[in-house]
Amino acid sequence: MKRSTIRSTIAILILFATLPSQATLIIEQVNGQWLNSTGGVPSFVEFYPATSAYGNTLQQRIDWGDPASQGGKSGLGFTGAAPSGVPVVDTVPFQIGEIVHFNRLLVWGTASTAVEMALSITFADGPTAAMILELGLNETDNFAGQPRQSDDVVTLHKADPATVEIAGTWYTFQVAGFGTNINNLTDIIRTAERRQSTTYVWGTMTEIPEPASCVIVGIGGLSLLRRRRS
Repeated sequence: MKRSTIRSTIAILILFATLPSQATLIIEQVNGQWLNSTGGVPSFVEFYPATSAYGNTLQQRIDWGDPASQGGKSGLGFTGAAPSGVPVVDTVPFQIGEIVHFNRLLVWGTASTAVEMALSITFADGPTAAMILELGLNETDNFAGQPRQSDDVVTLHKADPATVEIAGTWYTFQVAGFGTNINNLTDIIRTAERRQSTTYVWGTMTEIPEPASCVIVGIGGLSLLRRRRS
C-alpha cells in the first residue's frame, strides 16, 4: 500500500471516529432517593416526600440536626426533571433535576457531615443509567458581622460515571455539577444562614466511540512496519 493511500485512509478514519454524534436521547423518568447520612446524630435524620413546582413535582427530602431555633432542621430536597420527553444531545449538559439546600440554625455537633443519594435516569427505549452521589455537608460556625463565613456548604464529593446501552449504542453518564445554567457549573452549593438555595443538577451523556481507533492503530502500525522495511 502506498504511503499516500495509508495517510488518506487514516485521515478518513480519524475524521469519522471524532465527528460528534447527533443522536438525541429521550428521558422518560428521573428518580433521586436519599439513602443515608453520616456524622452528627442519626436520630435527628428524617426522610420524607414533599412537593415542588419543578419537573415531576415530587421532591425527596432529607433533614438533619437538632434545631437551635423555630426555623427547623437543615436539609436537602431533590426533584427529578420532567417525567417524559426530555431530550438529551450527546455531550451537551442537561438538567437532571432541581436541588434545594435548606440552611438552619442547629445545635453544635448534631449535623450530618455527608449524605448519599441513588440517582437513576430511565430512557425512552427502556434502559436505566444509575449511580450513587456522595455529598459532603459543612455546617459552619456562625460569625457575627461576617455573614459569608457563616454560609453552609454542600460539596459534590463523588459521582462515579455509569455506562448504559441505548438502542445498540453505549453511553457514559456523568454528573457535570450544580448551577443555574451550563455556563457556571460548580461542585458546591453555598447557602446563607437561615436561607435556602435552589439550583439544578446537570449531567452529560457521551457516546462511547466504536472501536475505529483500533483500526487506526492497526493501520498506523502497518504503516510504520512498511516504512522500516523500506
